[in-house]
Amino acid sequence: MRHYRLLFVLLALLVLPGCAQMVALQSDPLVNIDDYAQQGEYGRALDTIEAVRPSHPDYERARARLLPVSRAADAYAERVIENAQALMGKGEWQPALDAYDEGLRRYRQSRRLAESREAFLAAREAHLADLDTQLLINRAEYLLADAPLYARIEQTIPKSYRARRDNQRHQQAIEDTAARLYTRGMDAMAQKRPELAEQCLSLAHTLAPNDEREQALEQARRFQVSLDAQAREERARRIERQRSARITALMENYRTAMAGQDLLRARAALDEAARLQPGHRDVNAARGELEAAIDRYVSSEIERGRRAYTLGNIEEALEIWQPLQRYSPDNRQLNEHIERATRVLENVREIEQRQPSVTLP
Repeated sequence: MRHYRLLFVLLALLVLPGCAQMVALQSDPLVNIDDYAQQGEYGRALDTIEAVRPSHPDYERARARLLPVSRAADAYAERVIENAQALMGKGEWQPALDAYDEGLRRYRQSRRLAESREAFLAAREAHLADLDTQLLINRAEYLLADAPLYARIEQTIPKSYRARRDNQRHQQAIEDTAARLYTRGMDAMAQKRPELAEQCLSLAHTLAPNDEREQALEQARRFQVSLDAQAREERARRIERQRSARITALMENYRTAMAGQDLLRARAALDEAARLQPGHRDVNAARGELEAAIDRYVSSEIERGRRAYTLGNIEEALEIWQPLQRYSPDNRQLNEHIERATRVLENVREIEQRQPSVTLP
């Protein structure tokens, strides 16, 4: 009988959490969802939504919460990532990891958070490796500086067991450090970090020269030159892509301006495109089209101004002709018309100023 009672207690303990959730869902799941969301417990809110069965009377209303809760959860995840990355940028690695862990505790379903955390851990490992490398470099420089001192001590007291032992230990430390630097240098080359590779391999070869380390050092130097050339080529390709895209945009601006009869804007677009790439085929072809359109427009406006001038409307003629100089500043006919009309207008105004005013009795 006692065994049955114990079995009943164990079964009750296993079933109670599920019963509590069922009771909560059967009571009012919407309250639970909203409460969890307001508390920032987005994972629990989403779990509660998923736990509501189609047979539940509030099923549709619970499902309606899915989109707004998911959006709020995703926005929260982005805030966590932004904060963690800011902490990482300041060198506060543990607070950054704590931020990720708290974010995933509240929103464990977020793949974005999980992936960002993994990237963070990889960055931390790389940072630790760099710190370890710097320690190794510092140790190598220390060993190099002290090596002559140990040798001189042994030379001074050659029969001293301690002096000989210390010098041998120092030489062994040099060998071990050189081997580690060689390994780190080769790793740096595999990571395409030629400057670090050259630094490590150069120190390794200086500490304990051998053919293998010398060849690796030369390889690192050639790799640096190769990467520099690749970087220059990639930069040139990037500049060319940007220039090509800019010329395409300028030609589109040109066509839009021509369609709207905005000849000055069209010219500005072509001038900029020609500056970016002199001799561009499309720009040269468009230049002929534009100049022909400008010639037609200027000729038409010159004739319109001439008609106004013939009728004695000198100021009107000048108002028509003068703006045309922006289109065709070297147009001899246009400039002569403007000069003549300006002189005539000045003479007329001078005559008007000379005439005495008539006072009526």
